[in-house]
Amino acid sequence: MCMAQKITTTLSDEFHALAKNFNLNWAEALRIGLAILLMERGESGFANPINKVRIKSLARKVGLVVV
Repeated sequence: MCMAQKITTTLSDEFHALAKNFNLNWAEALRIGLAILLMERGESGFANPINKVRIKSLARKVGLVVV
């Protein structure tokens, strides 16, 4: 039984530079991004307090009113 999957992907130079500039961890970025995309599609298993805060913070940063 496999507990993890190894993947390979490509990304733009801009994403790579910004992630390096902000000292982002690739595995964490992928997990958070996937969790938010899955929540958007109705998967409630990732609707934890930290992800809810992340979504509210993002919404505010793009000018949305969040209650």
